[in-house]
Amino acid sequence: MKQERVILIPWSIFIIITIFLYGCGNSNGRITELRHFLLQAERQVPPSSTSVEGVLCIRPFRVASPFAGDQLVYRTDQVTFEADYYKRFMVPPGPMITDQSQKWLSQSGLFSNVVDAGSKADINYTLEGWIFALYGDFSEKDNKAVLEIQAVLFREIPGENKIIMDRTYKIQASVRSRQVSDLIAGMNDCLHQFLSQIETDMLEALHSE
Repeated sequence: MKQERVILIPWSIFIIITIFLYGCGNSNGRITELRHFLLQAERQVPPSSTSVEGVLCIRPFRVASPFAGDQLVYRTDQVTFEADYYKRFMVPPGPMITDQSQKWLSQSGLFSNVVDAGSKADINYTLEGWIFALYGDFSEKDNKAVLEIQAVLFREIPGENKIIMDRTYKIQASVRSRQVSDLIAGMNDCLHQFLSQIETDMLEALHSE
């Protein structure tokens, strides 16, 4: 009967192999952990003194495929984009920006109520959004956060949905460094600019009907 040979690895060699494998994933010998972030825009002005009697429904914002996932995206040169596996949004951009828009417009005082697409309330207006871009632009000397959104406001009329506003917002905000905390701050700035501008534009469109 043939006996199997057992190869014993000295303890010191085992330690060396373990250290080598541990350090392969990171040049500093540390395991990179996932980090998660949220975009938030705080409305710090009082509600509008002018409002319309009506309920606004905000449909879930759709997002262009390259930016629809939860990974942060960076533009590194004119033709190259990278997704960061270790830096992620806690909630994908579509629902996150939809929720922030509903919160902001609920506090604006423009409408008697602001609801989501699942509401059974009688709807007078509907807001739809398409997010074309959301990324950190590191392709030039000046770092920027970039947000591009098209927003369309409808008046719900039986047998017809009348478009009363259709705007595309291309917003950039300066980013102090390539640190992710600075990029998120820049994206929050972009979101704040978008919500401030869309509130103004919606008020103008409602009064122009």
